[in-house]
Amino acid sequence: ILPGVEEEIAVKIARRIINQIDKTSFDAGEGKTNVHVTISIGLAFFPNDAQDPEKLIHQADKALYTSKYAGRNRVSTTKDVAKQVLDERQIQEIFPCPQLVGRDRELDLLKELLDNAEKGKSGLALIRGERGVGKSRLIDELAKHAQEKGLTTITVACSPEISKQPYQIIIKALENLFTSLGADVREFIRSLPEAQTAQLANYIPSLRKFLPDSIKPAQDSSSKQAQIDLFKGVCQSLIYIVKRNTLLLVLDDFHWIDKGALELFDYIVKDLGTIPILIVGALRQDELESREDYASLNEALERIKKEELISEITLASLEKQVVLQMIMAIFSNLRVEPKFIEIIYDVSAGNPLFIEEALRSLLNKGFIFYQDKKWHNREITEAKIPTFLKGAIQRRVSVLDQETKPVIAAAAVIGEVFDFDI
Repeated sequence: ILPGVEEEIAVKIARRIINQIDKTSFDAGEGKTNVHVTISIGLAFFPNDAQDPEKLIHQADKALYTSKYAGRNRVSTTKDVAKQVLDERQIQEIFPCPQLVGRDRELDLLKELLDNAEKGKSGLALIRGERGVGKSRLIDELAKHAQEKGLTTITVACSPEISKQPYQIIIKALENLFTSLGADVREFIRSLPEAQTAQLANYIPSLRKFLPDSIKPAQDSSSKQAQIDLFKGVCQSLIYIVKRNTLLLVLDDFHWIDKGALELFDYIVKDLGTIPILIVGALRQDELESREDYASLNEALERIKKEELISEITLASLEKQVVLQMIMAIFSNLRVEPKFIEIIYDVSAGNPLFIEEALRSLLNKGFIFYQDKKWHNREITEAKIPTFLKGAIQRRVSVLDQETKPVIAAAAVIGEVFDFDI
C-alpha cells in the first residue's frame, strides 16, 4: 500500500523490488545450491481502478496474473490486463451451467410421478443430497417442465424459524394458493364445515376477512380433534384448488420441516390418494440429523416410508465423465486435456456447485478466457490449486461439523487412504 504515490512512481518502486529480489540468493541449507526466486507484481490505483478496498484488491489481483502470464519478474497495472480476462458481470452471465447434466434418470422419475399426479395419483417425493449437489437445480427443471405443461407450481422454502411453528410450511403454501384464487376464496371458505373453517382461519389470518360473522378463529388448536379439523380443512382446500389444475408443491430445505407438518403430509397423501398433486421436498441429511428433534422426525419419516407413500431420490456427486460434460456445456468449444479434468474433479469431488466455483475462479484469474470467438484455457497444475481454488475448498470444509474438521486436517497429512485405527 503506497498512499499518495503516483502510478509512474509506483511502477518504479515495484521494479526496484523485483531487481533487488533478483539479485538476492537464499541459503537452501548445508550442501545445497543457493536458491534464486522470481516474483510477479500487480498494481491497482484508487480511485481510478476501484473505489472500495475489496474491488481494488481484485483489480490488483488481475494485474498480478497478467504479470504471471507475461513471464518472470514482471510488473503490470490494470491497463495491462488482458481483455480476455472477463469482468465479474460477464462471469455471472456464464453460470449456472445452462443444462442439467448427469441427472436424466432422476428427472425422468420425477416427471413420471408428475404424470401420475395428472392422472389422479398423488405423491410425495424426497430428494436427498449434500449441499451443492444439485437438488434445487433438479427441482427447477421439474418446475420448468410443469409450467410448460400449464400446471400450477408453488415453491416454499423451509427455514429454522418456520420449523419452530407447527404446520407453517403447508400454511405458507396454502396462503400462496389462496392469494392466486382471489375472490373465489370467500365462496370456498363458506362451504366448509365451521370447525374446519375456524382452524384454517386460526393459522391463516388472511382468511379471517372471508369468515361469516358467526364463525371466529378457533381458540383450541392443540387437541386431537383440533388437529383432525385442521387436517381435513387443509385437504378440502387442496381438493378445491386442484379441481382447476394439477398442483406441483415444492418444499425447499425440507430438513427444516416440523413434525406436525410431516404428519400433515402423511395425512394428505393417504387421504388424497386420487387427486392431482405432487409434493417434492429437497433435504440435506446432515442438517436433518443435526436437529435436536431428529429422532421424532426420523421416526415420522420412517413410518411414511413403510407405508410406501414416499419416493426417495439420493443425489450422488457427478462422475468424472459427467464433470467433462458439465464443463463442455458451460464452455461449448473449449478443448481441455485429461489433466485439466482430473484437477477440477479432484478439487470439487464431483460436486456441481464446487465445479462451478472452481471454473469461476479460473475464469476470474484468466486461466479460462475467450478469444477469437472461442474458449481457451491455460495450463493449470496441482501446485496452483491452493491459490486459484482455495475459495471452493474452503466452502466444502465450512459445511463440516466441528468434530469432523480435525479429522479432515489429520487426513490431509496422512493421505487419502488410511486405517481406521490411525
